[in-house]
Amino acid sequence: MTIEELLKEHEQYIRSSGDDGKQLSIESIDMKKYYKDGIILEQAVMSACSFDNLNINYIDFYSSELYESSFRNCNIEWCEFVRAELDDANFSNSTLIMTKFDNAEMFNTDFSGAIIQNCSFKDAQMFSVDFTNAALQNINFDGAKIDHIKVKGAKIIAPNNLDKVACISIDIGNEILEGEKAKEWLKYNAR
Repeated sequence: MTIEELLKEHEQYIRSSGDDGKQLSIESIDMKKYYKDGIILEQAVMSACSFDNLNINYIDFYSSELYESSFRNCNIEWCEFVRAELDDANFSNSTLIMTKFDNAEMFNTDFSGAIIQNCSFKDAQMFSVDFTNAALQNINFDGAKIDHIKVKGAKIIAPNNLDKVACISIDIGNEILEGEKAKEWLKYNAR
């Protein structure tokens, strides 16, 4: 089957709650020529796929497996990565606005150099996530669990619910802070 046919099968799968069509499962595909507004990608399995340099708006990646997928240099607005698996995904140098990562699982996910505004990481599991030199403004971290998050050079402006973060450790570049020290550093360095 072609990628276009697989995408149509996946759309049928989602619209029929799994009764018709087939769940999308692809690997190492450059989505540039297949991406279109309104594409249905929730519950998709897309390992090492590239969305680089795209404008991605109003797309639901709910419960998708996006291991090693790349969203570098993208403009991402009003998207949902709720319950998505984002291990080793790359969002570096992207702009993310009004996007939800609630209950997402992230290990080695790269947001370095990204501009992240009015986004939610509620109850996200974040391990070794890289926010180096990122700008985070008005981000909801309610219930997020963060461990070994890299924040060197990050600008954190008006974060929400930092007091409700399960903070195990953060890497500030020259030191790793743990527990309450990490949480206090985040609060103190937020603007």
